[in-house]
Amino acid sequence: LHEVILGTTGRKQGTSAKGTLFRSTESSLC
Repeated sequence: LHEVILGTTGRKQGTSAKGTLFRSTESSLC
């Protein structure tokens, strides 16, 4: 699920947003 979110965010905002969201997602999962 997080892969889809990352892909969508990456397309809309870019690598920076993708990296930030990735960290937030990892924290939530862990």
